[in-house]
Amino acid sequence: MVTTPSPNTMTKIRLTWLDDGAPGLVPGQGTAHPPGQGETLWAEGIPDRLGHYALRNNAFGASLRLHDVVRTELNGLGYHQVVDVVDLHPGPVTLVQLPEGADDEQVQRVADSWRRLGAEYTEGAGGGLITAWVAGATPQSVCEVLAATAPRWRILDVATAPVRRMRVARELDFRLDRRTPADLTAEHTAMGDGETRPDCLEEGA
Repeated sequence: MVTTPSPNTMTKIRLTWLDDGAPGLVPGQGTAHPPGQGETLWAEGIPDRLGHYALRNNAFGASLRLHDVVRTELNGLGYHQVVDVVDLHPGPVTLVQLPEGADDEQVQRVADSWRRLGAEYTEGAGGGLITAWVAGATPQSVCEVLAATAPRWRILDVATAPVRRMRVARELDFRLDRRTPADLTAEHTAMGDGETRPDCLEEGA
């Protein structure tokens, strides 16, 4: 069901989440993203477009999918951090919750049937499957496929490109993180000493 992209042709890029209380895509992930944290995706550089990458898998904590195009810059830790979403693939993205007791063989069989019926890429985590569909698919057509192939599986979300465009603005922090390893070490040390507590800052003001 999941084919890991080859590290020989792909680059790892970093998404940073906003802490706005928005739920992640995976059922049970929680009700808010930890501030400053994120996830890593595989992507492939676009020729003659410096810093632009096409995603090669789906995100779990943001509304991004295979073939979306993003722009990155190197952050203070030397990672390619997403600082803009340039283009969203028009194909819809579905989130389906697996029923209790679903075994791997059953899930694989259903995912294979989706691929024959217009699914481009399916990934699973946390009891859910996120699937990116072809450009010609519609919410109605993918719901019909899901209902016919997995009637007991619960459809949690069917997101079109315009919907995803609105969501990513609330999900991702596009500000480049310029903190270096030394900065992070200093922050952790200060937290351990209690220097970042508001009462300590007020006393030292």
